[in-house]
Amino acid sequence: MELALGTVQFGLPYGIAGRGAPVPETEVRQILQIAHAGGIRLLDTAAAYGSIEERLPALCGSLQFRVVSKIPALPGGAELGTVEKFVADAVHSVGHRLGDALYALLFHRAADLLGPAADSAWRAALDAARPRGVQLGVSVYAPDEARAVQKRFAIDLNFNPSNFIDRFVGEGYNLNTSLRYRFTNPLIYLLNIVKRFHDHTTKLFEKHGIENIAYFSSDANDGKQPFLVYMIANKDEAEHKKEWDEFRTDPEWIKVKDDSEKDGKIVEKVESVFLKPLSFSKIK
Repeated sequence: MELALGTVQFGLPYGIAGRGAPVPETEVRQILQIAHAGGIRLLDTAAAYGSIEERLPALCGSLQFRVVSKIPALPGGAELGTVEKFVADAVHSVGHRLGDALYALLFHRAADLLGPAADSAWRAALDAARPRGVQLGVSVYAPDEARAVQKRFAIDLNFNPSNFIDRFVGEGYNLNTSLRYRFTNPLIYLLNIVKRFHDHTTKLFEKHGIENIAYFSSDANDGKQPFLVYMIANKDEAEHKKEWDEFRTDPEWIKVKDDSEKDGKIVEKVESVFLKPLSFSKIK
């Protein structure tokens, strides 16, 4: 299973977490940079997502992403020859817009691979996609859809919304499953915080005598607001206060903090506790 970054909000005023307009390009570039730095290499897009599909290569710049796009819903009631041409034209159009970044194409509507034109549509997609080295699959919204499609066709991958992935994974279906996830503001903030710690904060801690012990992020799939948990060490509380005050007032830290929050604060609140190891603790 691989985490993919969805791009629909980059092209449309979409979703309850949206702002009533597509995400501005400057912010899209920032999100892509943060996602890439966090190890994400897969983008999910479609021609139906406004103009974002054709703008993605320029927005990604030198960042290496694989892109999954969609074959639009088939025209209803069309003759099989028309369906085949529609699918072939769709594959060629997406290939022209995305070039070498195109990794896979999904039938946007699973019902198209279960209806009377399914065989013709799949054959046309294979003929157009395979010479390009493009994988084929389906976008589904229920586990039964994925199972039904796989019984008919040897799909390479499927995309699922995260609200049912826990019911689907592990049921013995040999699929390359990618989890679709939209970057809401809290997750962007978490990634910014992680980047700030990785690039700057941990080094500044060491500069002031604060020992870095462990860093963890919360599970992004548990439905709660994401957060960072970290453990640092000092000789005692008095030493911690002294070193922490030196860290907080360090001009280098102040600049790092200001630069990372130029578009707004990225930390909602901070909770801290002092811990004393018990006799059987592996960490002393």
